[in-house]
Amino acid sequence: MSKKKVKETDEDKCLRILIGDGKPFQEGTKDNVLSCLEKIGGEKTFNAIREALNKKLFLDWHDRNRAIILLSSLGGEQVVDMLLNLLKEEKHDYNRETIIGELGKIQDYLIEQGKEMSATQQQKVVLRFCRLLSGGNKETDWYIRCAIAWALRFFKCEMSIVALETALSDEMEEVREDAKKSLFYLEHGCDEYDLFHNKIKKRQSDK
Repeated sequence: MSKKKVKETDEDKCLRILIGDGKPFQEGTKDNVLSCLEKIGGEKTFNAIREALNKKLFLDWHDRNRAIILLSSLGGEQVVDMLLNLLKEEKHDYNRETIIGELGKIQDYLIEQGKEMSATQQQKVVLRFCRLLSGGNKETDWYIRCAIAWALRFFKCEMSIVALETALSDEMEEVREDAKKSLFYLEHGCDEYDLFHNKIKKRQSDK
C-alpha cells in the first residue's frame, strides 16, 4: 500500500528552495523566495535565514541585505546575537551599515513597547559599536561611524555617552552631527535637535 503523499505547504517549499542543496546562489535567484518568507515569518523562517547566512549561501550583497532585514524583523534575543555575529563577518560596508541600523531599530521598537534588550545584550551591542566608533579604528569608514552614532541614541548608558562625546571630535562633520543629535536624543528623549537649535539661532538673530 503506497503512502499518501503529504502536500508541501508554501512555507515548506520556500524553506526548501532557500536552503536548497547547500550550494551558494547568485544574484536574484532567490528573490521571490525571500519575498514569500517576508509574509510567512516565524521560527522556521528564522532558522532558514540563519542557516543560509551562516553557510554563506548569499553570494550577492543585495540578497544578503534583504535577508538581514528580514531576520531583524523577526525579533528576539537570538536575532540580536545573530546580527552581532554577522557584523563581525560581513565584508560589504552597505550590509554592515544595515546591521548597525537594524540593531538600533530593534532596541527602539522594544522601548516603544515598554521593554528593552537585556542588560547583557545591550552591553554586547554597545561594546561592539564603541570599538567600531573608536577614533583609533582606521578601518571603519565614516558612514559606518555615522550609522553607529545614530544607533547609540537608543542605548542609554555611560558607554554610549562616552563614545558619542568622543565622536564629537571625529574628522568627518557628518559623524560629529549625528553624535550631537544622538546626545540630544539621550538627554531629551526626542529627535528634535534641528528644530531646537533652529529656534535658538532665530532667537539670537532677532536680538
